[in-house]
Amino acid sequence: MHNVVVITPRARQQLIAASTWWLDHRDKVPGAFEEDITRGLNTIAEHPLLGERVPEKPGVRRLFLRRIGYYLYYRIATGGTIQVLAVWHHSRGSAPTL
Repeated sequence: MHNVVVITPRARQQLIAASTWWLDHRDKVPGAFEEDITRGLNTIAEHPLLGERVPEKPGVRRLFLRRIGYYLYYRIATGGTIQVLAVWHHSRGSAPTL
């Protein structure tokens, strides 16, 4: 079963900025970002409980996309809809403001 995945406006802005940065700076693997984001979104749609819980953000989970170094922060909303709240690079150290 696939749940519906909705990307919030803030996460969409982060996704666009990260994608643009990736295409400008990772010329040896330009398709990796899009591939891994797509794979991550499909993963949370199929297995929403797979992501680890974020202790300081009740109800929020995150899935690490190892190859590209980004997290997808999300929550499971009423009815099983998955809301992607942030697309955040691990090097930033702290969790994003949600």
